[in-house]
Amino acid sequence: MAVIRDIRKDDMPDILEISKNVWGGHDYLPRHINDWLKDPDCHTFGTEVDGKLIAIANLRVIDGGNTAWFEGLRVHPNHREQGYANRLTDHLVEVSHDIGVERVRYTTAKDNVESLALAKRIGLEKILEMYVFWKGDLLELDWSYSEREVLQVSPRDVQELLEENVFEFLHPVIIHDWKAWEFTDQSLQDLGQKCCYYLSREKDAVTGLSVGGIRKEADSDQWSFTVYATNEEAFLSHLSFHLDLACDQQFDAVMCIAESAFESTIESLPWFTDDIHGTRIILFNKEL
Repeated sequence: MAVIRDIRKDDMPDILEISKNVWGGHDYLPRHINDWLKDPDCHTFGTEVDGKLIAIANLRVIDGGNTAWFEGLRVHPNHREQGYANRLTDHLVEVSHDIGVERVRYTTAKDNVESLALAKRIGLEKILEMYVFWKGDLLELDWSYSEREVLQVSPRDVQELLEENVFEFLHPVIIHDWKAWEFTDQSLQDLGQKCCYYLSREKDAVTGLSVGGIRKEADSDQWSFTVYATNEEAFLSHLSFHLDLACDQQFDAVMCIAESAFESTIESLPWFTDDIHGTRIILFNKEL
């Protein structure tokens, strides 16, 4: 009999077994479990069958309590295609109703057929599509582009610019590290506790906004950043800035999320080789 329950610290051996073949054995999930268990905004559940944990998922409350963010859904390979992902996701939706959030959201890769089907099944709608790529061996990279100066700004600076309606090129949410945050003062402050904001201008006009912070991966930390820009010059300036910033902090790998319009720009760069993984990601949403 399958039972959905809260995750415990002593579930770690089963969690390692579930995730050991995810992302080619480089699943980030084991490094995040303890953080999830300590975080009062996280509700982490698992499915137990015959005394063994065979599935796991996390619900994180963000946006000042308004959004339930679904993440980390995993099912053991021996128990897939048996409905466990559906039942665990249904449980997350029920919990979302119980805690009173306004919406549920998650992102997934565009080529993740199972996750796309799951989103459709529970009635999530596509909000936007972006491009993500991973780049390693940064310390060997010899490339720069600095047509536009990029400067660090505070969350309050970003909020003031938002109130002036200068971010017309942005979506109604800001994406960072695969998560989507509402473009509100509270969410900008919350996100600003985990990462930093950077801005570029041309004369008096804002041409780019980027967000960068540390991402925990399976084997090491990497620099994760998202770039929004009005033109290619601004985009490349922010991209170069973050690559340099990552190197200065001795990170040897980055994950970059960008608007889909810049996908061809990225893939035409001289250092974008066949071993670099890039894909589209989709943000899904459902109002409760």
